[in-house]
Amino acid sequence: MVLTKSFMYVVKCSDDTLYAGYTTNILRRLEVHNEKKGAKYTKSRVPVILKYYEEFLTKSEAIKREYAFKQLKKENKLAYIQENLTQEKKNYIKEINAKLKEKNNAVFSTNTNRKP
Repeated sequence: MVLTKSFMYVVKCSDDTLYAGYTTNILRRLEVHNEKKGAKYTKSRVPVILKYYEEFLTKSEAIKREYAFKQLKKENKLAYIQENLTQEKKNYIKEINAKLKEKNNAVFSTNTNRKP
């Protein structure tokens, strides 16, 4: 049996709300959100950017963490993120968000160069 890492992730939506989910591939999942094919909640709140993530050995653990996180009030969510955000996580988040921005810019320039 091959173990696939699972992640609980938190994104900041364009309206300043937070959305938490779980995935096995953070970059791909955020790309799907930004393509408006992700969760119903984020479809009208794109673009989203990664604010936080946690890594787990199983999908079950990631789902449990996501559920617990979603039960918190927004101020407690922000405090939790601040308390648990290591430099390593900050670096990874910066890398992911740069890749998302690059992809979003490419999509935007492609869409604006189309002729009617």
